[in-house]
Amino acid sequence: GRGRGGMNRKHPADTLFVVLLYGLFALLSLLLILIGARVYKRTVEHTEARGDVRASLSYVANKVRAADRVSLETRDGLSVLVLTQEFDGDLFETCIYYTGGVLREWFAEAATPFSPEKGETVTALSSFSIEEEDGLLAVTSAGRDGQPHTLHIALCRE
Repeated sequence: GRGRGGMNRKHPADTLFVVLLYGLFALLSLLLILIGARVYKRTVEHTEARGDVRASLSYVANKVRAADRVSLETRDGLSVLVLTQEFDGDLFETCIYYTGGVLREWFAEAATPFSPEKGETVTALSSFSIEEEDGLLAVTSAGRDGQPHTLHIALCRE
């Protein structure tokens, strides 16, 4: 009967070992889930930031391609991309500018005084700039992640 008694005395230690093993497994699983959630959140933030940047760049490119005349001007201390179009003999301007962390668009008749505060919000960006060089517009935009992306748009000369 000694052999059996020895096994019974070992049994509580085996149970404790299994419980500790399960506890360690649960703890490591929780840690893995937390790490995965953090990585997922960061990935979503980067994807959203890149989406804002892509949207802003394609928006500007499409507006430039649709315009009759394109110019870069300084209005009210802001760098403004001015896109002029003619409708039924009247000239209209679309002004695209960056102020207060937001890319904005203002549309009005060409004779109307520029009112930046009346512009519609296009998207929030951490930075935005437009430069003209040798018939190319270099549009640089950065989203919430601060990663800048540049698009070059050829200006068609008549």
